[in-house]
Amino acid sequence: MHRFALLPILALLIMVAMMLSPRLPPPISMTAGAARESSCLTRSCRRAEASILGSTVRMHLRTWQLDPDEISYLKHEYAGHATLRDGRFLVTHNHYLPLEQSELKALPITVYLYDSSGRLILRSPLSDFEIIHESAEILVFEMKYDYLAQRVSKAGITSATFADWHSLPLEVGQEVAQVDWNGEVSVVDWTTISEIITDDGIPRIVLDDPVTRGASGGGVFWNGTHIASNWQRVEHLTGEGDVVFVTSVAPLNDYR
Repeated sequence: MHRFALLPILALLIMVAMMLSPRLPPPISMTAGAARESSCLTRSCRRAEASILGSTVRMHLRTWQLDPDEISYLKHEYAGHATLRDGRFLVTHNHYLPLEQSELKALPITVYLYDSSGRLILRSPLSDFEIIHESAEILVFEMKYDYLAQRVSKAGITSATFADWHSLPLEVGQEVAQVDWNGEVSVVDWTTISEIITDDGIPRIVLDDPVTRGASGGGVFWNGTHIASNWQRVEHLTGEGDVVFVTSVAPLNDYR
């Protein structure tokens, strides 16, 4: 057979081979966002996320106030995340203080705790809790009674490991995990430290992936250890008021 007559047959064989060959995935872009996403595809990353969420609760403080016309009640609610420490302490932000310090304090305030999936695990009066530590935008609530801590434990919530800022060799560019909120359940996002600043003697880390509103108080974890609690979402604006980018600020732990 003439060699040119073989060309259509060779072309057909090449096409069949290409169809049967496994396709390689596209190359991963080496942007910061892609690097964070790829690092979360490992089994160790998934285990870390499960451990973080296992120590996280949603904490809601609610009360009702009779409105001036004395016809209906107005609902007041403060919500966020908290992380369990040593079985009975809830480490969170200080956004609950306006409720604690206002005229609403005279009203019956109820604490609702939910696990990361939104399941109610505890409902108890605020008087069953005591603020034992307050600093740098952080509050630590203690459950006064053993049966409260036992109910939280039976719900599957486990204590996280904590480290204070004195023992943390943190640097800009390091990857951390933070607890976020998607409106229904708590989730873990992976981000990087873009800046380390100090205010009132307490270092704060600036994270380049901001948390959603309502996620404040959630823990920031480095190598599986709780190092900070998200406190503020900061919008960086142009002179015209346009948002250029958004970051989160989290004070590092100073509670030993």
